[in-house]
Amino acid sequence: MKLFFANVFSRAAFVFLATVIAFSGCAPSRQADTEKEAAVELIDFFGRTVRLKELPKRIVSLAPNMTETLFLLGAGGLLVGRTDYCDYPPEALAAPSVGSITDPNMEHILSLGPDLVVGSTHFQKETLEALENLGIAVYLGIIRSDWEEIFRMIMDVALITGKTAEAQAIVEDMRSRKAAVEEAVSKAEKKPRVYYLISFGEAGDYTAGRGTFIASIIESAGAINAGDDIEGWRYSVEALFRDEPDIILCGRGTGGAGSGTPEELRRAPPYNRLRAVREGRVYVVDNDLLDRIGPRNISGLEMLAKLFHAELFP
Repeated sequence: MKLFFANVFSRAAFVFLATVIAFSGCAPSRQADTEKEAAVELIDFFGRTVRLKELPKRIVSLAPNMTETLFLLGAGGLLVGRTDYCDYPPEALAAPSVGSITDPNMEHILSLGPDLVVGSTHFQKETLEALENLGIAVYLGIIRSDWEEIFRMIMDVALITGKTAEAQAIVEDMRSRKAAVEEAVSKAEKKPRVYYLISFGEAGDYTAGRGTFIASIIESAGAINAGDDIEGWRYSVEALFRDEPDIILCGRGTGGAGSGTPEELRRAPPYNRLRAVREGRVYVVDNDLLDRIGPRNISGLEMLAKLFHAELFP
């Protein structure tokens, strides 16, 4: 499932490009601050020490969850570049795209004059080395993907952008909402067995295995994750029929992998023989709330809990 980086410029090309822009005046200029800002120093999720002499004023985001976090904190105005997948909130689309998460256009990034690049899952080592060679600070968040990492990432981005008070309120609200869901579903008489369908058929059978963050959201929402008998993502038709799920979830988010529709499953043997398909328990959900590890996962948790246990959420 990993994505791979391609078409990396050579170090010499980067140095030449940086020199040309510096002397040609193509890079956006920065005005001197009238007030001295506090320095920021923190350890990112890759164990790197990130030191900023002042709070950044121009940020390029190479991850949708980081883009969403910036806007949630009220720091979206700092965004000067994003990836093709950074499509939420809609205001983020005003910033130019620098390409994909794994293969961003370095020349474009440099031309935007960022004083910080933020990234997350799928960030490539080659991208990091290229940015560091150009002298651009980089903060990387989220590796293992759990709730505490999300909370920490929000607080880190808040420290970087001077939005600590806002972040504290957001994290407190997320903790409260998560606890409320878990308290409610603890009263459920039965936990449905849920299969998160990433792909099927010729594309291969893929779902969220045990230890994935999607699996933990399903469990927190009061259900049993059908993929818990595997590690990783590759599943099989045989396993689907061996332990039939009570519910199948299909995604419709803009950034996630296309997982098909209930209609497609009803037309596709042998999937159309699954009990959940025959009885109409295949549901389309906004998978961006589940696939993107970030602040909107709390909405994803609430979405699933209400779907699995509607009687507990009048």
